[in-house]
Amino acid sequence: MPKRTGATGMIFERQEKKFMVAPRRFSLLMEGLASHMEQDHYGLHNICTIYFDTEDYAIIRHSLDKPKFKEKLRLRSYGVPDAGETVYRELKKKLNGVTYKRRMGMTLEQARNYLEFGLPPGNADSQIFGEIDWFVSKRRPVPKVLLSYDRIALFGKDAPEYRITFDHHIPWRNEQLDLGKGEQG
Repeated sequence: MPKRTGATGMIFERQEKKFMVAPRRFSLLMEGLASHMEQDHYGLHNICTIYFDTEDYAIIRHSLDKPKFKEKLRLRSYGVPDAGETVYRELKKKLNGVTYKRRMGMTLEQARNYLEFGLPPGNADSQIFGEIDWFVSKRRPVPKVLLSYDRIALFGKDAPEYRITFDHHIPWRNEQLDLGKGEQG
């Protein structure tokens, strides 16, 4: 069962299962889900994410081995942000099939300053920032790929803690790794 904890809702715990669904099956699935689930208030929306890794891709190589514990670092925006809009620096961990996401909001400009020059954002005294900063100092990750996708998120009518998301139109690129440079790939 997914959980949002903390006063700011920036700590998440959930189980995630991912599947590929053919377009015809997607339509049938949506018909079947209609009586049990409804779209969240965002409707169809765009998500852009930069994934970070070490120079030699040690983080993704470790993840592909399907270990009991893995973690990754990403920078996420909802839509293509301007310099003053909020983006989220996220440390995502998975332990025995349960995903834990710790994230903190900052402006795109603050994120750029932190990534390029090591300048911490204004909320750098938080526990979450400490965890992210420790991961960065330990692993020295750099931007490696930008993924973008359009998402429809549903939640249970009788059990709103249950979510299903469908992602499609998934371009990627491994250059111009800046959320402000658009979703194309």
